Amino acid sequence: MFRLVFSRPNSPVLCFLTLFLIIFGVVPAAGALEVDSLTVDSAGLILSENTTVTGDVIVNGGTLNINEFTLTVGGNLTITGDSSILQMTSPGDVVEVAGNVVFYGASTKD
Repeated sequence: MFRLVFSRPNSPVLCFLTLFLIIFGVVPAAGALEVDSLTVDSAGLILSENTTVTGDVIVNGGTLNINEFTLTVGGNLTITGDSSILQMTSPGDVVEVAGNVVFYGASTKD
């Protein structure tokens, strides 16, 4: 990751350049978290911001609540275990996965 520093932070050119870089994924948008990998255990996880995981996400025995944010996974998403839940209950919940999505052992839940 890198940081842009400009002497005129309010210039129209800088605003356009920043927006361009965010749209094309060069710079993550403000409020976005980026991690290498993510494992959710019985303690669970509720997203509090848009999150990018460059590697794999594993949910093993807990609940991953998307909470009206976007989870972007660069690797695989694996949901494993009888008590594991991928909770997406809002129209704003988005999960984008570049690799495979696999559900092992868990049943569907209303």
